[in-house]
Amino acid sequence: MNRIILIMALLLCTGLSKIRAQNDPVLASMILQYTEKAEKELQNQKNVMLMQ
Repeated sequence: MNRIILIMALLLCTGLSKIRAQNDPVLASMILQYTEKAEKELQNQKNVMLMQ
């Protein structure tokens, strides 16, 4: 029983650190910029393929 509680506590602690990382504004802005760049590149590739 004690092992289960210890394992659950460790999982909870590791989960909380991941939640904090997801709320990082710098990381969020980097992801947003990368996503926008990838979407623009995909749109450009589609346009080039339609021209051919």
